[in-house]
Amino acid sequence: MTRIANFRLMALLTPLLATACAAGPDYQGPAVVDPISVARGHFAQAQALDMAAHDPVQRWWDQVGDATLAALVDEALANSPSIAIAEARIAKARAMLAERRADRMPNIGVIAGAAMGRIESADGAINQNIAFAAGGMDASWELDLAGRLARGVEAGRARADMAEAGRDDARVQLAAEVGQAYTSLRAAQQRHALGVRGVQLQQDGLALVQQRHQAGAANQAAVDEREGALLTAEGEADGGRVAAALARDRLAYLLGLEPGGLDARLADVGNVPLPPADIAVADPASLLRRRPDIRMAERRLAASNAVVGQAMAARFPQVSLTGLLGFSLLDLSGTAVRNGLSGAALPLLRWSLMDFGRTRARINGAKADMNEAEAAYRDTVLAALNDAAGALTRYGLARQQLIRASHQHQLLRSTAALAHERAQVGAISRIEAIAAETNVLASEQRVHVMEAGLMTAYVGLQKSLGLGWAVPK
Repeated sequence: MTRIANFRLMALLTPLLATACAAGPDYQGPAVVDPISVARGHFAQAQALDMAAHDPVQRWWDQVGDATLAALVDEALANSPSIAIAEARIAKARAMLAERRADRMPNIGVIAGAAMGRIESADGAINQNIAFAAGGMDASWELDLAGRLARGVEAGRARADMAEAGRDDARVQLAAEVGQAYTSLRAAQQRHALGVRGVQLQQDGLALVQQRHQAGAANQAAVDEREGALLTAEGEADGGRVAAALARDRLAYLLGLEPGGLDARLADVGNVPLPPADIAVADPASLLRRRPDIRMAERRLAASNAVVGQAMAARFPQVSLTGLLGFSLLDLSGTAVRNGLSGAALPLLRWSLMDFGRTRARINGAKADMNEAEAAYRDTVLAALNDAAGALTRYGLARQQLIRASHQHQLLRSTAALAHERAQVGAISRIEAIAAETNVLASEQRVHVMEAGLMTAYVGLQKSLGLGWAVPK
């Protein structure tokens, strides 16, 4: 009777197994958020700046022409704790995915036990030793008719992909931070060097005014003015020195080093790096495919869609097969050893017919999370397009500011050269020539500030384009 009943039950389950499918909506991918930008096929700001439309280079730091910067970025990508954190998150997500896949496989275990004792009756009629041992294997397997476990694997796969995109996004952010910190370092070093030259000029000017004051040709106010100018120049030099030290420590942190870890290596003054002459930006569609944060948002949406299916699968019965195969040994003193082999197979059905709205609440919560993920995806895409447009505008402005600052510097250099010649022939005083040289130093400092601004805007542009997540060489 038992075999016939089991056979009939399996006959009823076979059609269910053949037609089983995963509950919930199948993921169709995100909707197009901004088809206008994609259909246009270009960034309007990029056309105004005459930038190339072909795909940009992932390792943008190799295009700058600064070997020190390239080495620092590569070392940061290899050694930064932020990347190690992202890698650990990937390992965790992959482990959880492996666990979800294992849930779909049978669970097989081994059981064993033994006992020894003695049986004695009060009248002494029974007096014997007894030993018992049993062992066997048990197995269980959920048939996953409603696809609950399959949706779990789907969600786990999406989360693993999201973790990988998070690692790529961390690389984009880190490469940009190193580029900006290195630019700040070189700008601060130039500021300090120019500040030292400015201090020397103000010291020369103060000495001349003091001589004239002693001769009665200048009043105390002129001396005080020169002393104030000297203090200002000293403060500017100190500001550059401190800014350079802070930038070096920032770079050390980004490379996974303690403060001061790069002091000896970056002690020499270097030029502010400049962007390459040709910059490629491709098109908005490429941007949406390339940016890791957009991939993260899309994978989160896919995972939340699978979670909805998991919640909906709770409406359907869970069917599992349970089996047991074992043996037993019994030894009674004075009698023969008895043993036996037994086995059983049992299909189990679990179905919650009345849960007072718990399943419905879980489904509604999962759908709300999916709606949130979809809105977050749309927000991420729009933010990326806005980020790229803003970065292009800032780069164009920085380029114009550098052109104007360079032109002004050339004019002031010509003026200072003429003032130097006139001072040599006595047409003007040496103090007036020093004032002209001071103006040249100020304009040169402004040029370096604009160079740093242009490089910072370039790094920001590469970051907005989603570049820098390539695996280091």
